[in-house]
Amino acid sequence: MDADELSLAKQLINGSTSKFDLSAYKDDYDAAVKKLVEAKRKGKPLPEEEPQPAKPKVVNIMDALRNSLAETKKPKRTKAKKSSRRKKAA
Repeated sequence: MDADELSLAKQLINGSTSKFDLSAYKDDYDAAVKKLVEAKRKGKPLPEEEPQPAKPKVVNIMDALRNSLAETKKPKRTKAKKSSRRKKAA
């Protein structure tokens, strides 16, 4: 890596980082456990978990590109050869 690339990498890293503010994050785990304990203590049914969203299918980008190229490279149709035979003069 030369000096220009290293300088650019440092500039990108410094431009996209910021101070970490822990107060911006909320820990919901304690509240969820307390809610479960209270529901169990009172004999209420436990809250059901929210269904997890389905994970998207992971696609290999190289295979997708190869398949795309294969689809665009359709075999060319050859023109039907016309009969160029001439009748011989008898």
